[in-house]
Order: sequence, then C-alpha cells, then structure tokens
Amino acid sequence: MKGRIKLILLYIFSFAVSCGPLVAVFAVKWGEYVKTPSDAVKLSFGALVALFFVLLKILGRLNMPKGAGLYTLVFLLAWLLEPLLYDLKLLAGAALLGECADFIFIRSMIKRYKEKLFVDKNAEATEALLKKYVGEVKK
Repeated sequence: MKGRIKLILLYIFSFAVSCGPLVAVFAVKWGEYVKTPSDAVKLSFGALVALFFVLLKILGRLNMPKGAGLYTLVFLLAWLLEPLLYDLKLLAGAALLGECADFIFIRSMIKRYKEKLFVDKNAEATEALLKKYVGEVKK
C-alpha cells in the first residue's frame, strides 16, 4: 500500500509541475484579465465551459460537435475567454514549459518507480511460490 501512495503522490506532483507555470502566469496577469466585473463573469463562464469539456474528455465521453455546432462552440469560448486570447503566446509558452519540465524530470521518476514496484511485486510472488512448493527460502 505504501508504494501505491508514493506513486499517487508522484502523479499529483507531475500534475502540479505541468500546470505550475500556467498558474503563475494567471496569477501575475489576473488583474489584466478581470479589469471589469463583466470580464470576470465572462472569464468564469468560459472557464466553466472549458472545464466541462476537459472533464468529458477525461471521462472519455467527449463527442465533438461538427459543422455549425463546432463553430458555435469555438465562438462562444473565444468570446468568453477573450482577455486570455491577447496573451495566447505567453500562456501557450507557459504550458509548454510546464509540460517539458514534467516530461524531463517527473515522468522518468514515475517510470522508474513503476518498474521498481513491478519488480518488487514479482519478487514477492516468486518467493511466495517457492515457499509453497520448495519450503523456506534462504536469502
């Protein structure tokens, strides 16, 4: 159980490293994004719509609309998230930085740890089989 908790913590850390630069840009530029109350409301609704589609994608239930439905969705998101579109290069760069840092530093740790868990689990299973059929195994 201890190994699974560490693996879950590594995945959470991976997510934090991946999203960290993007969150930092949002924190620094937040005042520009919500200059007026209507900007804040539009941004909130746009974030909810985007979050809804991300959740559908995670759950594997996303069926993208085609034709006019797709263009309506793009228009709606562009209108609601308009303050963010001005900084699209900066936001995309921050997201790229986070993904690269996650890929270079964290994903390799996760891969090594999963391999270690797999080897340890197989070793325990082999030792249990040897105990069952051969008797006590000396280390």
